[in-house]
Amino acid sequence: MWRLGGELGLSVVQDRIASADVKDGLRANTEAAIARGVFGVPTLAIGEELFWGFDTLEMVRDYLADPRLFQTAEMQRLCTLDYGVARRAGS
Repeated sequence: MWRLGGELGLSVVQDRIASADVKDGLRANTEAAIARGVFGVPTLAIGEELFWGFDTLEMVRDYLADPRLFQTAEMQRLCTLDYGVARRAGS
């Protein structure tokens, strides 16, 4: 990480990571992601659709090729299924 920081022109990487503005930015981005419905990492947002996890890359390719595939009755039914794990309040 330190080498990458140096290549990006950040001479004091640890100080920058610990700075209040970086922490505030991370907090704001996390809150915005939770409000949007992001649950896992990585998450890819395409329009209003969210795809998360490396195993969904094929779904992303299918969606980009033809978004109508995700509007079928069966795909809409999948949206009604319960989650295996729910986000804890305050997380």
